[in-house]
Amino acid sequence: MSNEDDNNEDEEFAIRHAYEKYGVNGYYSHYGSDYRNPHESRLIEIVRQLVEKWNIKPTERILDLACGSGEITLILRQLDFQYVNGIDPYTSEAYEKRTGNPIHGRWTFEQIADGCLESEGEIYDVIICSFAAHLISPSYLPLVMIQL
Repeated sequence: MSNEDDNNEDEEFAIRHAYEKYGVNGYYSHYGSDYRNPHESRLIEIVRQLVEKWNIKPTERILDLACGSGEITLILRQLDFQYVNGIDPYTSEAYEKRTGNPIHGRWTFEQIADGCLESEGEIYDVIICSFAAHLISPSYLPLVMIQL
């Protein structure tokens, strides 16, 4: 394991510990504007591999769900993707600051389960949710997946 892996695990532990201490809403109300995904360096290669394996074209419409500070959006931008929307109920300031893009929406998983994407006429070819699906309440998980 590299020092980078050790640092990522320490940051991941710190975030999980902060979730326990503050709750998810409390954590992001304190730290959302400065949030950075501790796994970003790993995501670069993973996203590149998925784009290649699934033959995702740069013209396809992508939803960066629970977009954090925009790491997926930025990786896709480097791959010449033209249409990427980020949504996140907590980290819009970090996303906008880092990507230069306005946040597309601040919808929660509960709002998605209730159909907000469909009611807004949102249609995407690919939805990427990195390191956030564990935050979906088990009671909402089936409804969120149906809506996506």
